[in-house]
Amino acid sequence: MIDISAVGAPMAWWRRLWQRIAGAGKPDAAPQQPVPNVTVGSGERSQFHSSLPRYSALGKSCVAKDHRDFRDLEDSPQIDLLRDQFQSELLSPSRCLAEDEPLLITLFIRSSGVFTITHPDSKRPCLLTFSSPIRACEYARIHAGSLPLRCLSSSPRKFVGMMSDLRRSGTLESFALDVCPHCMVFPVYEINSQFAPEGIVKIWAIHKSGELARESLYFARAEEATARGDFQDARETALYAIQHVTSESPRLHLLLGKAALCLGERDIFCDARAFLEFLKAEQPLRELVAAEKSSAIQN
Repeated sequence: MIDISAVGAPMAWWRRLWQRIAGAGKPDAAPQQPVPNVTVGSGERSQFHSSLPRYSALGKSCVAKDHRDFRDLEDSPQIDLLRDQFQSELLSPSRCLAEDEPLLITLFIRSSGVFTITHPDSKRPCLLTFSSPIRACEYARIHAGSLPLRCLSSSPRKFVGMMSDLRRSGTLESFALDVCPHCMVFPVYEINSQFAPEGIVKIWAIHKSGELARESLYFARAEEATARGDFQDARETALYAIQHVTSESPRLHLLLGKAALCLGERDIFCDARAFLEFLKAEQPLRELVAAEKSSAIQN
């Protein structure tokens, strides 16, 4: 059972993370011309963010071997309940982001233009957009090849202006939000004449509330597995959630790190610790280090 009264915890962390990363530097200048859409599966890896951690267990061979069906979680009626709770909080007057606050990340190549992707149904390119710098970095690392990408941090107002310019020029008429770099599943939003900053904030809130709802369900499943001593199930559930839902949840990395200790999987433990260090999640990191000292795995 999920404690609905605690649903604000992941969202509060996400807001602090965005403020720390997106607020660290000034936004880049907006590009003027588009670039060809990305070719998925290019051989070279982008150096867009070489310091971003990764789980070696999520290599292609490991993913195929450990593949599980989580449709019961994805189809759970609790997702709608949690989504409504998160959306209400995200759009509440005390928490709702202002139209001039940084909200979305766009990838672009210096002096070339924005980074796009083609939706398989429409065969038309749309702008790649992400709700956090970490999501943008993960996508670029996997699919950008050796392209020299940079981030454009946009407020709702600036994003609407950029998209309106692209639409008027006949370049793009839609944008994709948080494309999963592993399964290439993503929603597409069309740009129209009524496109406005408040609409962007609402789209973001609906999307982010769904992500937070899914993270809550996967964490609860992994936590239940840990409680009954099924550390393999906890490992697989947490890994899948980190790969396909969010890699920005400190509690998922902490749980996975502890499961790895119990399973004797040092590589996963070290990867979980690296993520907590990268996220600057001090309390979960202290808890994981304490767990390591009392386990069979030693430095």
